[in-house]
Order: sequence, then C-alpha cells, then structure tokens
Amino acid sequence: AWFIVGYGSYAEWEAKQNESDRNLALKKEIDRISLQDGEHLTGTRSILGSWRKDLSFGAPVEIGKMRYFRMRTFRIKQGQNKAFEEGVKLALGGYAKSGYPASFAFYEVVAGMGSPTYIVLRPMMSLAELDGMEAAEKAFQEALGEDGRKSMPKVFADTVNAVENQILVFNP
Repeated sequence: AWFIVGYGSYAEWEAKQNESDRNLALKKEIDRISLQDGEHLTGTRSILGSWRKDLSFGAPVEIGKMRYFRMRTFRIKQGQNKAFEEGVKLALGGYAKSGYPASFAFYEVVAGMGSPTYIVLRPMMSLAELDGMEAAEKAFQEALGEDGRKSMPKVFADTVNAVENQILVFNP
C-alpha cells in the first residue's frame, strides 16, 4: 500500500506532523491498525519528494475522479541531474507542440531513496487511456523534429541509470 500525501511546503508538513503527534486518539488508532497489519508487512519506507512544476506537464486534473497512477521512477547517474532535466525540458516542448493528451507531475526525491531520483505521476481515470497512447507518441515524435528525435535517446542514455514503471490503483 502506498500513502501519498501532499503539502504546500516543508513547514506545513512539519506542522501537520506536530498536529498528528499531539492527537492521542489518532496515535492510538494508528498503533492499533499497525499491529493488525504487522503480520502482513515485510517493511515500510517513507519517500519525500519535492514537486517540480518546471518539469511537470498538462492541465490540472480532478484527482478525486482518477483511479490509477502510472508511476515512472528515473534513477539518474551521479552528476547528471541537470543534463537530465534539460532533456526533460526538450521533451516538454515536444509534448506541448504535439497537443499531448496526458498530464503528469514530476517530483525530485529529496529523501528516502538514492539520489538523484525523480518520480513522475500520471493520473488516469481508466487504464483505457493507455490504449490511445501510440498515436500520441507518434505526434510527440513528429513534434520533436529530426534533431530532437536524434538527441533525446542520447540524452537519456547519458543521464539515466534505470527506469522503473508501475501502475498503481488508488482510492482517493
């Protein structure tokens, strides 16, 4: 299970944590649930990411209507995060020019896993949205132009160690 919580700032996150720490009834309930889950858990992990508006794309979504996330985790070679970000910005131009139909949010991991790492969340109302992506990808490639199509694979080969793709089903 993944629990994704958003905050407007680190100060807000800290304030909410302090508020939760002072709520004894909540702490008691969390302890009770944790004991029940304990026999099924093999581990836990907290990951802290910072939203990168400059690397994100598309119109805002009504997250309450979404039921899936396509999550891509990019593990970047040491010292290559700026070059990777420039590659993403090149891709963003292609997405905008092609009228790419999806929105996604880019997060830079600041704690909880090796760095540099970026996580990209693409919310979807239905998995059927993935069925139409072949045409969108073709339009994106055309929008990149010949130079972009040649440089994108090199940028990512030079900067990315690994990419992990997951589909998460969620209950908002």
